Amino acid sequence: MVAYKSPEYVQHGRVTKKTDVWSLGVLILEIMTGKFPSNFLVKGKGNGEEDIVTWVKSKLGDDDRETLLTNLEVFDREMGAIGVGDGKTMKQLLKIGLSCCEDDVQKRIDLKEAVGRIEGLKLRNMSNDGEFFSAIASDCEEDMKW
Repeated sequence: MVAYKSPEYVQHGRVTKKTDVWSLGVLILEIMTGKFPSNFLVKGKGNGEEDIVTWVKSKLGDDDRETLLTNLEVFDREMGAIGVGDGKTMKQLLKIGLSCCEDDVQKRIDLKEAVGRIEGLKLRNMSNDGEFFSAIASDCEEDMKW
C-alpha cells in the first residue's frame, strides 16, 4: 500500500534505514486517528492523492504542531471513550508519529529514537499511574478468562 511507503522510496525507489521509520509513523497515526490510510486515498490538490500523513499535517495550520495538538478532531473518539491514556500522552504519541513521517529524511527521527520516545512515555505513565494503559490491560485480562 502506497500510504506506508516513504516519499524517497515512492519518488526514487531509494530504501534507507529511515524508510521503515516512515511506516511506523503511518501506523502510529493510524492508531491515534482511528482511520486507515486507505480512507484518505481521495483525489487531492495537485499531485492526485491525499494520504493519512498529509491529512494529519493539513490540520497543523501553518506548520504549527501545537495547533494540531489542541485540535481534537484528529484523534480517534473511541480511544477517549474507553479511557485509553490521557490527552497529554495521546498528543505526545501523535508528535512521535509525525516525527517519523518527516518528508526530509535528514529531519526524520531514526527507529531507535522513535522506540526510545515511546518507551519513555510508557515509563512516565507507569510511574505516574502505576500501570500503562491499565484500562485496556484489565479489559483484555477479563476477556481472556474462560
